Amino acid sequence: MYTLKLLVGSLAECVGAGISLLTIDSDGTVTKELLWEGTHAGFLAFHPNGNYIYSIGEKRENGEFFEGWIDAFQWDEQNHKLTHIDRIESGGKVPCHISIHPNGRWLIVSNYISGTLSVIELLPNGSFSPEIETYAFDGSGPHPNRQTSSHLHSAIFSPCLRYLCVQDLGGDEIVVFPFDSKTGLLETGNKQVYKTPPGSGPRHLVFHDYLPQAAVNYELSHQAEILDWNAESGRFAHLQSASTIPEAFSNNVGISEIRYTHDHEKLLVANRGHDSIVQYGLSETGRIIEGSETWINVQGESPRHFNLSKDDQWLATANELSNSISLFKRDGGNEWAFYKTVGNLHAPGWVYFL
Repeated sequence: MYTLKLLVGSLAECVGAGISLLTIDSDGTVTKELLWEGTHAGFLAFHPNGNYIYSIGEKRENGEFFEGWIDAFQWDEQNHKLTHIDRIESGGKVPCHISIHPNGRWLIVSNYISGTLSVIELLPNGSFSPEIETYAFDGSGPHPNRQTSSHLHSAIFSPCLRYLCVQDLGGDEIVVFPFDSKTGLLETGNKQVYKTPPGSGPRHLVFHDYLPQAAVNYELSHQAEILDWNAESGRFAHLQSASTIPEAFSNNVGISEIRYTHDHEKLLVANRGHDSIVQYGLSETGRIIEGSETWINVQGESPRHFNLSKDDQWLATANELSNSISLFKRDGGNEWAFYKTVGNLHAPGWVYFL
């Protein structure tokens, strides 16, 4: 007997969109509960103390983009209840990613359309300080439609917490800034820049827990890359690259999420367009094992996000265009068996196992 509980963020702007709780019992029964009704809650982040949750929000009308915002919620873990406590402008257009420093004081938001990064101070009660620090980027790349200017897609802290690593899809760069955890300021004069392949479009980056390495996915070139990480200098260096789609597939693909399994024996990357998750086997050195890749059909359309249960036994994909969450269970080995699809979820863009 088991019960799965998933938190789901919706990218839609309609009645019933927002942040929802899914409960799936061992007999397959699904219960949906709308915890907060709102628009474009497509990426969420937990405060390190577990008492607060933060969500992106955006506004667009007739092809025009407006200033985005961040919502703050108090989270009642025992009763699975959300209480909205604050909202602040994000410092740019179309916020798409949030990171929170482990000291719980600084929230980092990546604004995609405007190519800006904002640092927002969090107060002890979970609300926002009214003053924010915003940094503008001025990159570009060869893609005629997607790289006319900087488009920030994520920013994460290094394991040593001395650096903030910013993925600029529009500029084909991973920009590494020294970060002052006392003031929340970036040392812009001491940044390191890792130039990614032209037209690649870096989207998300994840650090290895045990090795001085990271993995990044490239939205525009459907590649994953293993990087060496030097914590002393704040520099990345190339180790290995691999395609995320089968060689014979020729349709358009837009990569979304990348994640290590908790045991770091596998690396997973989601492919929109191919509607799959590729799973690579990893060696003890963190390299992708040649010929180890397998593809999981997500049983939905356009997996924008996915997540793993803490024991690596369950996989959930947020399929934005089919308005569904797909669940897979590990079959006792390295493969994933399709379990169930939950529909009518209003463009899910984020999913998390509670």
